[in-house]
Amino acid sequence: MPKRIYLYSTILAVSFLTLFLYFDSSVRPVAASLNPIQGEYRAKTLLVKFRPEIKKSVNIEGTKINLPSVEFLNNKYQLNKIDPLFPDARHANSALGTTYRMTFDSSEQLEKMLADFKNNPVVLTAEPDYRAKAEWSPNDEYYSEQWNFDTINMEIAWDYDTTTPKHGGDPNVVVAVIDTGVAYENYGSYDQASDLADTNFVAGYDYVNLDSHANDDNGHGTHVAGTIAQSTNNGLGVAGIAYNSTIMPIKVLDENGSGWVSDIILGIEYAIDNDADVINMSIAASAQVAALDQACEDARAAGLILVAATGNDGEDSVSYPAKHSDVIAVGATNSSNSITSYSNTGTGIDLVAPGGEGINLIVQQTCDNPPACNSFDYYGFEGTSMATPHVAGAVALLLALWCFAG
Repeated sequence: MPKRIYLYSTILAVSFLTLFLYFDSSVRPVAASLNPIQGEYRAKTLLVKFRPEIKKSVNIEGTKINLPSVEFLNNKYQLNKIDPLFPDARHANSALGTTYRMTFDSSEQLEKMLADFKNNPVVLTAEPDYRAKAEWSPNDEYYSEQWNFDTINMEIAWDYDTTTPKHGGDPNVVVAVIDTGVAYENYGSYDQASDLADTNFVAGYDYVNLDSHANDDNGHGTHVAGTIAQSTNNGLGVAGIAYNSTIMPIKVLDENGSGWVSDIILGIEYAIDNDADVINMSIAASAQVAALDQACEDARAAGLILVAATGNDGEDSVSYPAKHSDVIAVGATNSSNSITSYSNTGTGIDLVAPGGEGINLIVQQTCDNPPACNSFDYYGFEGTSMATPHVAGAVALLLALWCFAG
C-alpha cells in the first residue's frame, strides 16, 4: 500500500545561514604580516592615523609632514595631497585630529605602501580607502516586512548579480516546485496571483487531476513559489529571492495538502525529463520509500539540485525525502536566528533558513479562498516548508552566477 503524505499544516519556516557573507573591515583587523587588503580600494590612497603629538609637524598646504621617518615614506611614494578627515574644532586633542587621506603618485603596489606606513612608529593605523556602494533594494510595498531577507543578507547577494537581467538570477535557471500547485495562470475557475504576473513559468503537470494545468487549490505551493521567485520591484506586495528565475509548477498534493509518494516520484521524474535545474520539496513522507530514494538519486545523477524540508514535528529526526543524502535538508529558524521549536533537526540536516515563528512569519501572496484560489492576499506562514524555498532560491541565484553569468 502506498504511503500517505501529509503537508505541514502550520506551513513551514527556515532561517538561511549565510550563503552570502559580507566583509566588514572595521570589526576584523588584519595582522600586518598578512595581506591586509580585502575588497576593492582606491588606488594610490591610504587613510592614515598618526599619533596626536605630530600635529604641529603637519603642513597641509605644503604637503609635508616634518618628521624624518614619515617624510622619507612621503618622498619614497611621492605624496601628492593630504586631506584631514576630522574637523579640528571637534578633534583637536585626539588622534582623530591627525587622521588624513593621503594620496600618492607612486606606482608601487598599495600593499607595500601600507606595510611601510603600518611599521612606522608614529603611525597608529593605516588602511586602504575601500569602495562603498549602495545596495540595491526593491520597491515592493511590503518588502520592509520581510525580515527573513535581512537575515540572509539578501540585498548584498542581489548586488553580486550584475548580469542583465540584474539582481534576481537568470530565466535559464528552472526551479521545479513539487507541491500543491502554483497560482500561475488564468484557467477555468483559477486565476493567476497578481504578484506572480511578472514571474517566469514553464509548463508543469498536475498528478492529482492528471492534466497539464498544475494550479493551486490549497495555497501552500503558491506561497512557497513566491519566496523563490515572486515578481519583484513591481511596487506590489513582497519580493522573491531569485525572481528572474523560472518556476516549473508540479502538483502532487491535493486541496488538503495531502498526496502519495508515487506522485512525488512522478513529479521528480517530470522535472528531470523537462530540464529543471533545482527541485523544491516543501513536503515530507511518513516513511522512507526505496522508490523515492531512487528518484532522488536519478535527479542528482542528472545534475539537478534537490532541496527539501526536514519536517515540523520538533523532533530529533529528519523526514524523507530531506534525509536522503542527495537532498539538501533544510530546517527552520526564527527572527532571532534560533532553531524554531517545531523544526525537525538531527542527523541528516544540512542547512537552516528563516521559517518564522510566533508573530514574525514568512510573508508571501497566496490564495485566500481555497480550493477555488481565485482571490489573493498576503499571508504570514511558518514552517520548514517556508524555510526550504529560501535555500532553493539561493541555489538558483548561485547557478545563475556560476553557470550563466560565467
